[in-house]
Amino acid sequence: MRLHPVWLAPFALIGIIGAGCPLNGGSDGDSFIPQPPTAELKGVDLVERPSTEKLASYYCHDFAGNNLLASAACEGFFGRSPARTDLRFRFTTRFDLGNPNGFPVPLVEMLLGLDVFDGTDQAELGSICVSFCDPEADECMAPESPCAPADKEGDEIEDFVPTVEDLIELATKAATGELFEENLNFRYIPAEGNIEARVDFELSLTAMLSILEELFSQSATQLLAGEAITFDIPYRARGNVFFDLPVLGRYALLFGPFEGSWSLDD
Repeated sequence: MRLHPVWLAPFALIGIIGAGCPLNGGSDGDSFIPQPPTAELKGVDLVERPSTEKLASYYCHDFAGNNLLASAACEGFFGRSPARTDLRFRFTTRFDLGNPNGFPVPLVEMLLGLDVFDGTDQAELGSICVSFCDPEADECMAPESPCAPADKEGDEIEDFVPTVEDLIELATKAATGELFEENLNFRYIPAEGNIEARVDFELSLTAMLSILEELFSQSATQLLAGEAITFDIPYRARGNVFFDLPVLGRYALLFGPFEGSWSLDD
């Protein structure tokens, strides 16, 4: 069964951000064109997950259904079935951001696309759009087209957009700041400096169960072939980060693709 693209919901709503920087450089007062920032994705880390015992218990009880004997056997082997809310999968993206200009540059949005198990039905996981608010701003309004370039400035934009489907239940919690307060902080790159930006997000159990089904299927194939069993989920990440630059305005930088894996080995 194909896993449809899903949207993980913005973790803050975008505000109006002014750079407040002079547009003249040098003693002659000639206008200058700011240099674009740099952005490199360093990884997408799995930082919180349920134990394999909890996952096994959930799958066993789910498979048992209303069969009382099977349910009793599952409870004997694995204990009570965990609640779906206890099966959390939390991730952190890490970026190295650089700014060659003599003034700070605000980071306003990030679009991150994730694929897992390339070449399988579960490959196309979905896209995340994250917008950042200035905490000093009185109002923070959602953009009509989040994570979309306002003009043609910047790198070529990947041909994918945020989608809204299975994971939209995260939106309410995210908007009220219940999820990952760090994501509500305004981020900017200091003048002639570098920073590491971290953005947290969750995948719902709906998405993860489809991924885990593929993982356990591959592990069973390894077992039957006499190979060492691994519980690794390969992923590929790519996307854009968006900045506000004087003169240039909204500027998009393309990053990736970055390939890695998430391990579920205890």
